[in-house]
Amino acid sequence: MKKVNKDIKYKRTNLKRFITIGLCTVISGAGIIHTTETFAESAPTNGEFATYHLLEKIETIDTIEQPNIADNGQYATAKWVGDYYLKQDGKLALNQWIEDHGNWYYLKSDGKFAHDEWIADYYLNTDGRLASNQWIEMDNTWYYIKEDGRLASNQWVKQDGHWYYINEKGTYEANQWMGDYYLTSTGALALNQWIQDPNTNEWYYIGSDGLIARNTTIDGYQLADDGTIMPDLSVLENKVNQTVYNGQCYGLTAFYVDSLHGPKLMGSGHMRAETIGSDYDWASYGFEVINNPTYDQIKAGDIIQWKANTRLAPGYYGHTGIIRGKSNGQLLTYEQNAGRGQICYKYTRDFIQQDVKSIVRKIM
Repeated sequence: MKKVNKDIKYKRTNLKRFITIGLCTVISGAGIIHTTETFAESAPTNGEFATYHLLEKIETIDTIEQPNIADNGQYATAKWVGDYYLKQDGKLALNQWIEDHGNWYYLKSDGKFAHDEWIADYYLNTDGRLASNQWIEMDNTWYYIKEDGRLASNQWVKQDGHWYYINEKGTYEANQWMGDYYLTSTGALALNQWIQDPNTNEWYYIGSDGLIARNTTIDGYQLADDGTIMPDLSVLENKVNQTVYNGQCYGLTAFYVDSLHGPKLMGSGHMRAETIGSDYDWASYGFEVINNPTYDQIKAGDIIQWKANTRLAPGYYGHTGIIRGKSNGQLLTYEQNAGRGQICYKYTRDFIQQDVKSIVRKIM
């Protein structure tokens, strides 16, 4: 900003297209001067100069370093002059969007292009171009801008060959499930890789379609129908058709718990299969207990307890076994002292939730 004198002389050849009574823009060799004052033209004092008198005193003016004058003395149109843009009519673009060579820019009230900031729902890059199909970082948070320049929200987007889920705030989700899909720490959809669920600590293998691999073997690991890694049940498989410990159902479960370095069940003084889940300090051995489990909660490797006086356990003690899998709403088990007598044997059981007291699971 600077002061100007009341009378200013300009070359008439440069001004004849721009200075008329009532205009608010004056062109000089110093640049474009714009003000709210009104100028009046006097008669030329010679063939080269005309004098313009201010009808009112100008307190301040704004200047632009480059004049709106082409080499031939005509005013420039539809072009950039430094950080400013001159429209088709030669006027300075103010408070508006303009398109230049396929890119959109916003010219602010001072005539300069906006950059590194939001204008309404749109973000302008450092060079002033409207952001499109790209990530932007603000306050250490990454946001995704769609093709139309607006912030993405509540949708999947693909960038550089990876899929991301953008939440309602415009940021990507990470380290969590989105339906059947898992988003990694970078936010990218997991593909062809092992991931560990941060909530359950379970490992899953995600295939090329982004879905959990199930009922198959990956890298030597057998995956259950829920995608979790099945425990090594070979210790029980090797005992099929054999009597284990005392031949009772309790004895088979005690043998399996011993193989997992859990509490000693045999000789503990406890005898009821129904109360195995509450008779021992399972947590101190790295196990968890789930009482009254649903079918979906039961997994291969779980130790299951049936209540006393139910179809599988008509007597006082209840019944116990080990889950080897699930199929069509049924449980696949290893049990002892059941229909085949006092030997370890494989059974298929209907799941009746009210008959199941608890399951015990090794988690550490």
